[in-house]
Amino acid sequence: MEPMNDATPDPNAPTTIAIVTRDDRLFEQAREAGTVLNAACMRAASVQSLEDLCERRSCACVLIDLAAVDATALTLPQRLRQQRCPVQVVYFGRQIDVPTAVAAMRHGAADLLVGSIDAHRLRVVLRRAIRRCRELAASLAARAEAERKVASLTPRETQVMRAVTSGHTNHQIAAQLCISERTVEVHRGRAMHKVGARSVAQMVRIALTASGDVAPEWMGGR
Repeated sequence: MEPMNDATPDPNAPTTIAIVTRDDRLFEQAREAGTVLNAACMRAASVQSLEDLCERRSCACVLIDLAAVDATALTLPQRLRQQRCPVQVVYFGRQIDVPTAVAAMRHGAADLLVGSIDAHRLRVVLRRAIRRCRELAASLAARAEAERKVASLTPRETQVMRAVTSGHTNHQIAAQLCISERTVEVHRGRAMHKVGARSVAQMVRIALTASGDVAPEWMGGR
C-alpha cells in the first residue's frame, strides 16, 4: 500500500477559481462570482496550465469554456481523480450536445453550465464545487494519515491487521499464519498501538480508510 505523496491536499488552503476561456465577459462574471464567494479568480491559458495549477493544489475549482479547448479537456476530472487531486471541474458552453455532456459527467465533471450565464446560477455552481473540493481535500488528507499509520506496521502486523479487517477470529488467523493465538494477540496489540487505535473496531476503520474502502469520517469511531 503506497502512502500518498507530499502533495496531499490542504483543506484550509486559500480558495481560487481558475478559468480557461476566450470570452472576456465570462471571465468577468466568474471574477464577480468569486468576489461574492471570497475566492480569487485567475485566468489560465490552456488546460495544461490548469493541470499545472491543480498539481500544485493552487485552486479549488476550474471553469472550462468548451469553446476554448479541444475534446481532451473532457477527461481532466478523471486525470485529477487519478492524481488524488480534489479540484472540481465545471464546464461551460453556449451549446453542449448530449454526447459531450454525457462524456463530461462520465469523466467526473462537477457540473455543466449551458447557454447564457446567469450570475446567481454561476455562484451556486461554484459555491458547491468549492465546498466539494474542501470536503474531498479533508477526506484525502485523512486517508493519507491513515496510510502513513498503516505503512509503519511490520509485514506480520500488516498480515494480522488485514486478517482482522476481513473478519477472521484470532483462532482462524493463528491457523492461517501458523502461529499461536497469543502471538496473534501480540501482533494485533502492536498494530493497534502503532496506528493509534483504541479498539479493534477503530483499527479496522483506519485500515479501511487507508485502503479507500470507507469514507475517512468513519475514522473517529468510539
